[in-house]
Amino acid sequence: MVNGFGKKVATYFTLLTFAAVGTAGAAEYAKSKAEEELKDQKKIIDTRPVNIQYPIVGDPDQESIDSTLVNFSLDKKTRALYENMKQNWGDIFNLSERSNRGVGENYESSGKKIKTSFKLSLGSGNLLDGAGDLSRVNKSSEERGAVISDLGADFIINITPTIGIGLGSGFIIMSSKKKISTTIKYPESWVTTEEKSSVAEKYKITAIPLNFNLYIFRPVGKSNKYTFFGYAGVGYYLGKLTHVKEENSFSNYESSDSSSKGEYNDNETLNEKAKCNSMGFHGGLGLEMKLSSAVSLGAEVFGRYVNFKNWEGEASTSWKSKHRYWDSQSGWNEETSSGGEGRHGFLWTIYMDRGSFNKEVYMLFWKEKPSSTLIKKVRKSSINLNTVGFRLSVKVRF
Repeated sequence: MVNGFGKKVATYFTLLTFAAVGTAGAAEYAKSKAEEELKDQKKIIDTRPVNIQYPIVGDPDQESIDSTLVNFSLDKKTRALYENMKQNWGDIFNLSERSNRGVGENYESSGKKIKTSFKLSLGSGNLLDGAGDLSRVNKSSEERGAVISDLGADFIINITPTIGIGLGSGFIIMSSKKKISTTIKYPESWVTTEEKSSVAEKYKITAIPLNFNLYIFRPVGKSNKYTFFGYAGVGYYLGKLTHVKEENSFSNYESSDSSSKGEYNDNETLNEKAKCNSMGFHGGLGLEMKLSSAVSLGAEVFGRYVNFKNWEGEASTSWKSKHRYWDSQSGWNEETSSGGEGRHGFLWTIYMDRGSFNKEVYMLFWKEKPSSTLIKKVRKSSINLNTVGFRLSVKVRF
């Protein structure tokens, strides 16, 4: 139930962010288009005064021509004629225009300048489902709520002052460790036996996302020092998994009359590496503070939903066994053996059922779908990085 709730939280957070950013983006886009149309209409009916400087031509035979500056205002029709003359007779008429917006302020008819920025962020979050099958295999609470870290970079293009498109990437890393040790003694009347065993296991999952984001910016207050922002997007995640498992067992025995004793030492190491790519969704809400005209600091909460279901890779196993024994007749003797094997395949999650008190879940690499009378259910492993977290960022504007 907890796992299902975690998935729903990540999904709902991402969908709500998409909806909020999408609605705000549509509204801002419609507003900006309306403002552009209004500006165009104002340009057509503009009747501001202009200054025109042109030569007063006297006698055509004169070598020198005196010039006089003539000032007058143009109505709409005359302004249209003036613009036509400016385009076609600019080499004869020296025409200059001044805006009435302020003294000495030049009127510029240049197009809009597209603004760009670079955002670098660092954050961490909690896995809502314990990475999926990984928590089910480990059968412990240590992965549920485990911390996942990520580094992100976004190149943002502002198509309007309040709408931006981001293209980015990053690096996500999550790791989990587990170690179990046991010691058991079997005192008998004729022999004493002691067994020690340990299992150390480490999973590491990394992902490189290739993101496309839609940003919405909304200045707060009149000073524009603070800006509220939201974003939502999709990403293609390049996932990688490594798994190392070491099992060690040691046992010794000694007879009650001390006529014989011995030691067994067995070591086995499993190495697994796999890759899997998947589409995912993400979104976030935050606030940035302007430190200067070019640099801002930001803080945000984010959500991510991505699930990897088709892991393919290699598994290799190596083992070593050593047996030492002693008796009163031959003394100490020693036997050793070692070996290893490797295989290519897919990562499967297997639910075993050996009775009401012995039900376990495993993940293993196998080329074909495993089958056995003891297997209750088997499917390809599903490992997710569904996360809700917090980030800090630095943004540089160009």
